[in-house]
Amino acid sequence: MRQVVARRGRYFRRYRTNWRLLLPALLLAAGVMLAVSPPARKAQPTAEEAVAVLASRALNYRDYTLVIEESGPGYSLRFTGQVSENRLYGRLEQFDLEIYARDGRYHVRGSEVFKEWQPADKAGLKTLDAIVRNPLDILSQIAGSAGIKAETGPDLTIGGVICLAYLVEVPVDIPVLPSLLTVSGEQAVPERFRAYLWFGSADHFLYRMALLFDFSGTDGRAQITRVYTLGTATEPLPRDLPQASGALEV
Repeated sequence: MRQVVARRGRYFRRYRTNWRLLLPALLLAAGVMLAVSPPARKAQPTAEEAVAVLASRALNYRDYTLVIEESGPGYSLRFTGQVSENRLYGRLEQFDLEIYARDGRYHVRGSEVFKEWQPADKAGLKTLDAIVRNPLDILSQIAGSAGIKAETGPDLTIGGVICLAYLVEVPVDIPVLPSLLTVSGEQAVPERFRAYLWFGSADHFLYRMALLFDFSGTDGRAQITRVYTLGTATEPLPRDLPQASGALEV
């Protein structure tokens, strides 16, 4: 019995692995595997991060055409114009009213009432800037707001350009929201605020932004939809535009 055990011991010792010889080969094999294995993928940005990046790139555009369409309970409005640097000019079609804004000051002209340029507040149109305004300013405040929730949507072709789509749920306590509504207080208590954004997949230009306001008031619940459509082709602004002081630009 002892002889059998001894023989088995010698048998196992004879075929025991020589790790000193095998270790360099194992290290070489491990190095080869690391060299040929694909690099780890970078984490994809969240939808909120993507919106922030695209919004910052869209702000580089200073000149563009602008169409604003709004619909609500019993009414609709359409503004057609353009933005050039910090100046906005166009026409509110339903009222045949020219609108010009610069540095936050609005002037109006047109129809039978305002034959010459008048400051909008003196013309009784103090809430004009709630609708007619630079959409990129609104975009920057939405994208930079804490608490937004975004998700991607299906691509959309706008004017022959393939656009990336994002749906953004915006907190109703965002500071910019009250300035986007023409009514306030008990007449319009915000319940939900959403923004649909379409950026060019190649140039990252904001081709369209749709804002949906859900609110409740003394007449019940209602929704306002406002759509900003932008284009890259522009024309020279009219020469007889008022300056901030009221004098005409020439």
